[in-house]
Amino acid sequence: MKPIRSLAVFIFGIIVGIVLTIGGTAFAGYLIVTKTKMGDIEDKVIDKAIEGFDLPADIRELTMLDYGKNLYEKLRKIGQTPISDIESALGYRVSPIIAEAFGIEESIVSASTFPELPDAIVNGIKVRTLNEKLGVEFPDFPLFKDEAFLDTPVKSAFSTLDDQPFDKFVKIVYDDDPDPAKPRSNKFVQKLGSYKISEISNDMDSILADTKLSEVVTITEESEPILKALKDTYLDSQALNDKIGNLKVKDVFKNYDSGVISLISEDTSIQDVPQTLSTAIAQATLYELTTLGVYNVDFTGASAETKAKMYNNSPNKIVQEYMEISGNPASAPAKVLPGFHYVSGDLITQDLIQDLIDNEGFKKGDILVLTGDAQIPDEEVFTSVFSIDAGGYNLTIGDDVWVDNPGGYMFIKGYAVAGTITSARQIKKTSDLVYDAVLVEKILP
Repeated sequence: MKPIRSLAVFIFGIIVGIVLTIGGTAFAGYLIVTKTKMGDIEDKVIDKAIEGFDLPADIRELTMLDYGKNLYEKLRKIGQTPISDIESALGYRVSPIIAEAFGIEESIVSASTFPELPDAIVNGIKVRTLNEKLGVEFPDFPLFKDEAFLDTPVKSAFSTLDDQPFDKFVKIVYDDDPDPAKPRSNKFVQKLGSYKISEISNDMDSILADTKLSEVVTITEESEPILKALKDTYLDSQALNDKIGNLKVKDVFKNYDSGVISLISEDTSIQDVPQTLSTAIAQATLYELTTLGVYNVDFTGASAETKAKMYNNSPNKIVQEYMEISGNPASAPAKVLPGFHYVSGDLITQDLIQDLIDNEGFKKGDILVLTGDAQIPDEEVFTSVFSIDAGGYNLTIGDDVWVDNPGGYMFIKGYAVAGTITSARQIKKTSDLVYDAVLVEKILP
């Protein structure tokens, strides 16, 4: 209650000045205003009524009338009169009360006029006073735990926030922190720590141009391929564009040996993927696209010859031939069945298939019709898809015979089973063998 009582006293003093000046004649009935000194009044009356009332020596020598005139002059010019002068005239000081309330120097208050007082308080009040005396809650920033900042006047403290480093606003644990138990902050956050807020706001492009992706994102051996590929790339737009433009399929896709993307080489440049993949899909066989889940065609009940023709052609080719058959139905037999190539007494090898391709128009999935016994030698590896109709002749299949092809359909029929053909292709990144890349059906006579 002391500040309220003190201000009441201050106001009382102002009223006294007005009464003594304006109503001086009426007051003469009680006191002889022209003869009684203010020192006598203070000693005999005011000190007993008002605690802390203290007139300066020169004011004590004034008569009540002169005191009133003096006080009136100061109050009349209250907007230009320093508070210290008004305090002296009244004999009571409010500067210590205001200074204590706002945590500022008493001299700041006493030297100000009343109109200047708000600015004087703002210029003089310290940051810590906002919290300790005015109850302002500060955010949980390191800056508001900095003793030097807390002792800075509010006006200068908050007008220069842009000059504070980033780590004054964010709790950052640097790599060189002596406490090993503290988890270290992100590398990029540590990097930003020493930058001023104004620098981050105005020059982020330059900061990023000097920052690697690995400083922003934690990248390990388990990370996505694209992150590992860009790990040491600086984050300016030109560097990123150049690097991304030179990435390959294997740099971006973790499972590039499965799905539609497996139709193209893992060394295909990312910027070439749209065109290369479109071409690959257009050229892929129906069997390849079926195994990749692009098509779901049910050939239940279809003959082996029909499956050989359909599975080993691209959908584009199938549609094209369908359109030709629609215009010329007589061409249907030649277009819906594979080609037939007759061989006898021969070793069936990839070289033979290649010769038929080069010289007899052999197409993927065409049928070799035996006209005599034949043999596939041990460890033969075929890279072309074909079928065999033994026609009752003996076909001997050697050991460890493979068909290594991206995908297709084969059948072998009309013979007593003798040996097997295994289909496989290599997984691009592990060299493991994936079975059933080519469907090989054995059809007994």
